[in-house]
Amino acid sequence: MHKINETAVKQLKECPVCGGPANVYYVDSWARQAAESFLSLNVEKISSEIRAKDPLERFQLNKVPCPAKKQKFGFNSRYIKDQWYPHNHKVFARWIEFGHDYTEGWFTAIAFGGKHDGSLVLDLSWHESDSRVIYSYFRALGIDVEACDGKGIAFHHIDAIREVYALLKETHEFSSKWTQWLDKVIEAGDWRKIP
Repeated sequence: MHKINETAVKQLKECPVCGGPANVYYVDSWARQAAESFLSLNVEKISSEIRAKDPLERFQLNKVPCPAKKQKFGFNSRYIKDQWYPHNHKVFARWIEFGHDYTEGWFTAIAFGGKHDGSLVLDLSWHESDSRVIYSYFRALGIDVEACDGKGIAFHHIDAIREVYALLKETHEFSSKWTQWLDKVIEAGDWRKIP
């Protein structure tokens, strides 16, 4: 009576959990309903549709519901790192990182890095135990999960940063102080232009 996806178990000869024969299965209606309400779409079908569209139209194509609880970032100064690096730092001149003070939700940190040439990097971090569900969500949005390192992903191109930031604003909450500043910086594409 191990819980295994029905479609997958039909293709197996033995249980991947205990190694016993997998010749009988029972429908787990509760698990099925939970999975359907969680994704509410066919990930593979939607991914192929998203890939066929222009990258800038990805998030408009299908509003994929975010299964995570809405997190707040930038409200508590104890969880914000606004660091200026000396001129000899190899990559970043500035690094702003938003953490959060509770364990619920996906992301442990959302960070914006400012390079010496003014360009930006958006970096998302999460608990490794959440990787599986985050990968599924990213795939449904058309985000290349190959760029993930297991518990984080970085976006370097300004168009991708704008898309992901818009998504984050829909599914998370930033303090108005930081939202106004980030809106201007990401629109400009150059962190040096916004005081």
